[in-house]
Amino acid sequence: MILLVNATHANPPLPKHNPNRQDSVQKAESLPPLPRRKPGRQTAPPNVPAGDPCGGALKDFAINADRLPPITEGECGRGEVLVVTAVGTDTAVSFAAPATFSCNMTIAMAKWIGEAVIPAARKHLGAGIAAIPAGTSYACRNRNNQADAKLSEHAFANAYDLSGFKLTNGEHIAVKAYDDGTPQAEFLAEIRAAACGPFTTVLGPGTNEYHSDHFHLDTAERRNPYCQ
Repeated sequence: MILLVNATHANPPLPKHNPNRQDSVQKAESLPPLPRRKPGRQTAPPNVPAGDPCGGALKDFAINADRLPPITEGECGRGEVLVVTAVGTDTAVSFAAPATFSCNMTIAMAKWIGEAVIPAARKHLGAGIAAIPAGTSYACRNRNNQADAKLSEHAFANAYDLSGFKLTNGEHIAVKAYDDGTPQAEFLAEIRAAACGPFTTVLGPGTNEYHSDHFHLDTAERRNPYCQ
Protein backbone atom coordinates (compact mmCIF):
# COMPACT_ATOMS: atom_id res chain seq x y z
CA MET A 1 0.00 0.00 0.00
CA ILE A 2 1.28 3.47 -0.85
CA LEU A 3 0.36 6.35 1.41
CA LEU A 4 -0.13 9.73 -0.16
CA VAL A 5 0.88 12.80 1.81
CA ASN A 6 -1.02 16.03 1.25
CA ALA A 7 1.48 18.47 -0.18
CA THR A 8 -0.11 21.34 1.68
CA HIS A 9 1.08 19.81 4.97
CA ALA A 10 4.51 18.65 3.81
CA ASN A 11 5.90 22.16 3.83
CA PRO A 12 3.98 24.15 6.43
CA PRO A 13 4.27 27.95 6.32
CA LEU A 14 7.06 29.59 8.32
CA PRO A 15 6.02 31.19 11.61
CA LYS A 16 5.24 34.87 11.53
CA HIS A 17 7.87 37.33 12.69
CA ASN A 18 7.56 38.15 16.39
CA PRO A 19 8.80 41.72 17.02
CA ASN A 20 9.28 40.94 20.72
CA ARG A 21 11.63 38.01 20.11
CA GLN A 22 14.67 40.16 19.34
CA ASP A 23 14.19 42.07 22.57
CA SER A 24 14.04 38.86 24.61
CA VAL A 25 17.18 37.52 22.90
CA GLN A 26 19.05 40.74 23.58
CA LYS A 27 17.98 40.64 27.24
CA ALA A 28 19.18 37.04 27.61
CA GLU A 29 22.51 37.89 25.99
CA SER A 30 22.97 40.86 28.32
CA LEU A 31 22.71 38.75 31.50
CA PRO A 32 26.05 38.35 33.32
CA PRO A 33 27.65 34.89 33.12
CA LEU A 34 27.69 32.64 36.17
CA PRO A 35 30.97 32.51 38.11
CA ARG A 36 33.71 30.28 36.77
CA ARG A 37 34.70 27.17 38.66
CA LYS A 38 38.21 26.47 39.90
CA PRO A 39 39.97 23.86 37.73
CA GLY A 40 39.68 20.31 39.00
CA ARG A 41 36.64 20.90 41.20
CA GLN A 42 34.30 17.92 41.03
CA THR A 43 30.58 18.26 41.64
CA ALA A 44 29.36 14.86 40.49
CA PRO A 45 27.30 12.91 43.04
CA PRO A 46 29.38 10.41 45.04
CA ASN A 47 28.38 6.77 45.40
CA VAL A 48 26.64 7.04 48.78
CA PRO A 49 23.76 5.20 50.45
CA ALA A 50 20.30 6.53 49.68
CA GLY A 51 19.30 6.76 53.34
CA ASP A 52 22.21 8.71 54.83
CA PRO A 53 24.54 10.33 52.28
CA CYS A 54 27.01 11.12 55.07
CA GLY A 55 27.75 7.50 55.99
CA GLY A 56 25.85 7.40 59.28
CA ALA A 57 26.97 10.80 60.57
CA LEU A 58 23.45 12.23 60.58
CA LYS A 59 22.47 9.79 63.32
CA ASP A 60 25.78 10.01 65.18
CA PHE A 61 25.56 13.79 65.54
CA ALA A 62 21.76 14.00 65.82
CA ILE A 63 21.55 16.10 62.67
CA ASN A 64 18.06 16.99 61.49
CA ALA A 65 18.38 17.26 57.72
CA ASP A 66 16.78 16.31 54.44
CA ARG A 67 18.62 15.24 51.33
CA LEU A 68 18.29 17.44 48.27
CA PRO A 69 18.84 16.54 44.62
CA PRO A 70 22.32 17.39 43.31
CA ILE A 71 22.79 21.09 42.62
CA THR A 72 24.00 22.05 39.15
CA GLU A 73 24.12 25.78 38.51
CA GLY A 74 26.67 26.81 35.92
CA GLU A 75 30.10 26.12 37.41
CA CYS A 76 28.59 25.91 40.90
CA GLY A 77 26.97 22.93 42.55
CA ARG A 78 27.33 19.83 44.65
CA GLY A 79 26.53 16.15 44.35
CA GLU A 80 25.54 15.30 47.90
CA VAL A 81 23.50 18.13 49.41
CA LEU A 82 21.58 18.45 52.66
CA VAL A 83 19.21 21.08 53.96
CA VAL A 84 19.95 21.23 57.70
CA THR A 85 17.42 22.51 60.22
CA ALA A 86 19.01 21.52 63.56
CA VAL A 87 22.06 19.80 65.10
CA GLY A 88 22.91 18.56 68.57
CA THR A 89 22.99 15.35 70.57
CA ASP A 90 22.19 16.65 74.07
CA THR A 91 20.65 20.01 73.13
CA ALA A 92 19.23 20.70 69.69
CA VAL A 93 20.37 23.96 68.12
CA SER A 94 18.10 25.07 65.29
CA PHE A 95 18.92 27.10 62.21
CA ALA A 96 16.48 30.01 61.86
CA ALA A 97 16.83 29.60 58.10
CA PRO A 98 17.60 26.02 56.97
CA ALA A 99 21.20 25.78 55.74
CA THR A 100 22.24 24.03 52.53
CA PHE A 101 25.45 22.11 53.23
CA SER A 102 27.65 19.35 51.89
CA CYS A 103 28.21 16.36 54.17
CA ASN A 104 31.65 17.64 55.22
CA MET A 105 30.22 21.02 56.15
CA THR A 106 27.28 19.49 58.00
CA ILE A 107 29.51 17.26 60.12
CA ALA A 108 31.98 20.06 60.86
CA MET A 109 29.17 22.36 61.97
CA ALA A 110 27.59 19.71 64.19
CA LYS A 111 30.91 18.86 65.87
CA TRP A 112 31.83 22.51 66.43
CA ILE A 113 28.46 23.46 67.89
CA GLY A 114 28.23 20.40 70.13
CA GLU A 115 31.84 20.22 71.31
CA ALA A 116 32.80 23.90 71.45
CA VAL A 117 30.00 26.44 71.06
CA ILE A 118 27.50 25.08 73.60
CA PRO A 119 30.09 24.46 76.36
CA ALA A 120 31.67 27.89 75.79
CA ALA A 121 28.29 29.61 75.97
CA ARG A 122 27.51 27.97 79.30
CA LYS A 123 30.98 28.82 80.59
CA HIS A 124 31.12 32.49 79.59
CA LEU A 125 27.48 33.51 79.16
CA GLY A 126 25.65 31.30 81.64
CA ALA A 127 23.22 29.94 79.05
CA GLY A 128 23.04 27.44 76.23
CA ILE A 129 22.59 27.98 72.51
CA ALA A 130 19.00 27.84 71.29
CA ALA A 131 19.32 28.87 67.65
CA ILE A 132 21.51 30.33 64.95
CA PRO A 133 19.99 33.33 63.15
CA ALA A 134 19.71 33.27 59.38
CA GLY A 135 23.09 33.01 57.68
CA THR A 136 24.46 32.38 54.20
CA SER A 137 25.17 28.80 53.15
CA TYR A 138 25.01 27.73 49.48
CA ALA A 139 25.26 30.63 47.02
CA CYS A 140 26.61 30.59 43.48
CA ARG A 141 29.00 33.52 43.76
CA ASN A 142 32.64 34.54 43.87
CA ARG A 143 34.66 35.23 47.01
CA ASN A 144 33.44 38.35 48.81
CA ASN A 145 31.09 38.93 45.86
CA GLN A 146 33.98 40.33 43.84
CA ALA A 147 33.65 39.94 40.06
CA ASP A 148 37.34 39.16 39.48
CA ALA A 149 37.71 36.70 42.39
CA LYS A 150 37.69 32.91 42.38
CA LEU A 151 34.56 30.97 43.18
CA SER A 152 33.69 30.99 46.86
CA GLU A 153 33.28 27.77 48.82
CA HIS A 154 29.68 28.93 49.20
CA ALA A 155 29.32 27.90 45.55
CA PHE A 156 29.92 24.27 46.54
CA ALA A 157 27.77 24.19 49.72
CA ASN A 158 31.02 24.10 51.71
CA ALA A 159 30.68 27.37 53.65
CA TYR A 160 28.58 29.30 56.12
CA ASP A 161 28.52 32.95 57.16
CA LEU A 162 27.39 33.09 60.78
CA SER A 163 26.38 36.44 62.27
CA GLY A 164 25.38 35.48 65.80
CA PHE A 165 23.67 33.19 68.29
CA LYS A 166 20.38 33.16 70.17
CA LEU A 167 20.84 31.95 73.75
CA THR A 168 18.44 29.80 75.73
CA ASN A 169 17.77 32.78 78.02
CA GLY A 170 16.54 34.82 75.05
CA GLU A 171 19.63 36.99 74.65
CA HIS A 172 21.34 37.48 71.29
CA ILE A 173 25.10 37.50 70.82
CA ALA A 174 26.26 39.16 67.61
CA VAL A 175 29.55 38.28 65.95
CA LYS A 176 31.48 41.55 66.20
CA ALA A 177 34.32 43.17 68.11
CA TYR A 178 33.65 43.47 71.86
CA ASP A 179 35.76 45.09 74.55
CA ASP A 180 38.55 42.81 75.77
CA GLY A 181 37.68 40.85 78.88
CA THR A 182 33.91 40.95 78.42
CA PRO A 183 32.01 37.64 78.50
CA GLN A 184 30.99 38.12 74.87
CA ALA A 185 34.58 38.68 73.76
CA GLU A 186 35.81 35.64 75.69
CA PHE A 187 33.05 33.48 74.26
CA LEU A 188 33.69 34.48 70.65
CA ALA A 189 37.46 34.12 71.03
CA GLU A 190 37.13 30.60 72.42
CA ILE A 191 34.74 29.29 69.78
CA ARG A 192 36.71 30.97 66.99
CA ALA A 193 39.88 29.20 68.07
CA ALA A 194 38.00 25.90 68.38
CA ALA A 195 36.58 26.28 64.86
CA CYS A 196 40.07 25.96 63.38
CA GLY A 197 40.16 22.20 63.01
CA PRO A 198 36.63 21.14 62.18
CA PHE A 199 36.76 23.88 59.53
CA THR A 200 39.72 24.54 57.27
CA THR A 201 38.97 28.25 56.86
CA VAL A 202 37.95 30.54 59.73
CA LEU A 203 37.60 34.29 59.17
CA GLY A 204 35.88 36.97 61.23
CA PRO A 205 36.13 40.42 62.82
CA GLY A 206 39.67 41.69 62.44
CA THR A 207 40.45 39.60 59.36
CA ASN A 208 39.39 42.23 56.84
CA GLU A 209 36.53 44.58 56.01
CA TYR A 210 34.49 41.79 54.44
CA HIS A 211 34.20 39.80 57.69
CA SER A 212 33.72 42.48 60.35
CA ASP A 213 30.26 41.28 61.38
CA HIS A 214 30.30 37.51 60.92
CA PHE A 215 32.36 34.34 60.98
CA HIS A 216 33.10 32.75 57.63
CA LEU A 217 33.52 29.00 58.12
CA ASP A 218 34.27 26.52 55.36
CA THR A 219 35.72 23.10 54.63
CA ALA A 220 37.81 23.95 51.58
CA GLU A 221 40.38 21.37 50.51
CA ARG A 222 43.62 22.71 52.02
CA ARG A 223 46.95 21.28 53.07
CA ASN A 224 46.80 23.35 56.27
CA PRO A 225 43.93 25.27 57.91
CA TYR A 226 43.67 28.98 57.14
CA CYS A 227 42.45 30.72 60.30
CA GLN A 228 42.73 34.47 60.84
